[in-house]
Amino acid sequence: MDLTLQLPAHERLEHALVACLQVLAEVVAADHEHETAARFLAAVDALGTTRRSSTAHFGRTGHFVFNPLSPREREVAGLVARGLTNRQIADKLMIGERTVDTHVQGILAKLGFESRTQIAAWAVEHLEAF
Repeated sequence: MDLTLQLPAHERLEHALVACLQVLAEVVAADHEHETAARFLAAVDALGTTRRSSTAHFGRTGHFVFNPLSPREREVAGLVARGLTNRQIADKLMIGERTVDTHVQGILAKLGFESRTQIAAWAVEHLEAF
């Protein structure tokens, strides 16, 4: 089941915008042109619509990276990658277990994943902590 269909219209539009920006980031990264990537970053900043919940930057390998997750979602994804349960994550972050579940569901929806294993693999590849 596609979890994004359960979201309000404005959130579905934001997810669609994030998906478009991810595709554009991949195109820019494939060109390996930093000037093009810099212009793309400026366009993302100008949009402003996704800046509160996403980041765009040059990654560790020098490639352009667009990350659709909020800082808290990235933190939760990293803890999922370390094998922590929702209860353990909640204790570590001093938030409710239900809040952690909401973050995990948001991560799954934004990344188009169906499992915590996919989140863990994504975190290892995309987060600086790994």
